[in-house]
Amino acid sequence: MQVRLLGSMEVTIQGRPVRLGGRRQRAVLALLLLHANRRISRDRLIEDLWDGRPPPEAIQTLQSYVSRLRRLPGLEVQISARQGGYVITMPTAALDVERFRDLTERGHRALRSAQYDEASRVLREALCLWRGEPLVDLDDIAVIRDATRRWNELHLTALSDRIEADIERGSAKTVIGELEALVGHHPYQEQFLALHMRALYLAGRQIEALAAYRHARETLVGRYGIEPSEQLRTLERAILAQDPALLPAAPNADHEDPGALVEVSDRTPPPPRRPTQSLGSVRHTTRHNHSACRDHARRGRSRFPHPDHTGERQLADHRPRSSRRRPPLGHRPRPTSPCVVRTPAPDPGALPLATAPIRSVMRLEKGCTRLLDTRTAYLRAGPENQLPLLANAPTAAYRPEWS
Repeated sequence: MQVRLLGSMEVTIQGRPVRLGGRRQRAVLALLLLHANRRISRDRLIEDLWDGRPPPEAIQTLQSYVSRLRRLPGLEVQISARQGGYVITMPTAALDVERFRDLTERGHRALRSAQYDEASRVLREALCLWRGEPLVDLDDIAVIRDATRRWNELHLTALSDRIEADIERGSAKTVIGELEALVGHHPYQEQFLALHMRALYLAGRQIEALAAYRHARETLVGRYGIEPSEQLRTLERAILAQDPALLPAAPNADHEDPGALVEVSDRTPPPPRRPTQSLGSVRHTTRHNHSACRDHARRGRSRFPHPDHTGERQLADHRPRSSRRRPPLGHRPRPTSPCVVRTPAPDPGALPLATAPIRSVMRLEKGCTRLLDTRTAYLRAGPENQLPLLANAPTAAYRPEWS
């Protein structure tokens, strides 16, 4: 037999419910169950049953209710009269309220002993007995209403202990939604607000944890003119300081250290490494090597390292021969610094006719005719073969007189 009071009152025998009669008769059974295995006087039963206003025939009516309860089929309880009162005798384990109270105490002791897995398991088992508001159909009786208020407080305590055990196990993320609902239904239960703030902090949501505290503080100060408790104020300071004492006792993969998250996010990435440069790519770099510029200007080295021009016979002997045509004697091109970016000019012959620059056909030494850019031809021709070009003359042909 199972007697359930944590919800609407039910009595089941081998899983089948028992019909308990009318509302007043069920109220008599509930009052007897509140004092299970203890004597309750007849006068107190009458006082509680009729809320201080009993009818003239209250004693006879009470005796008839007790007599009907004794004759209920399958009811494995004994209701006996004793010293002007009644006693209901039944196993304690058959009453869900007693089992709930026992499991809640065991879970609380396990939590205080840092046995978080055991505490979570026992408290979950206790909370499974809760089916809703206790004795909701009999809440007009003051004694029953006071008893259900105590059971509700015990239920909230069991919820708080179970959530705390889950947080200490490292499951902070899994309880955030449940805590949000509890804070909404019980806005003045500060233990749920404290657990909510800590769970948000451990989930890496520090800003939301502080916002929850400030919202609760504005509500308390605005409506009642009081500050939050010292526990909440201490918790806020610990979150701001990222106190390691807030970390769970047994973290797992579900937990994220907020301090580690902030440290990683504030760390600036290292600068990109400069690629190694070969000697051939030095003149294509964008970084200025001032010392190289000064040395080059001091030496005045030519772009065409001819030994007759620079005197560096040994350097010229070791350099590979270039297929590029050497300039005529006497021509000295402008020096080039390795710090200047040089982009090779496009071949004028490869440009289309619509976009090609002004061209001129010149007959150079040995009668070789080439199509060159006007400016390039002017610079590369020798002093004796240079033709003064007019700005408005698109082309010109020159045939030197050979001796």
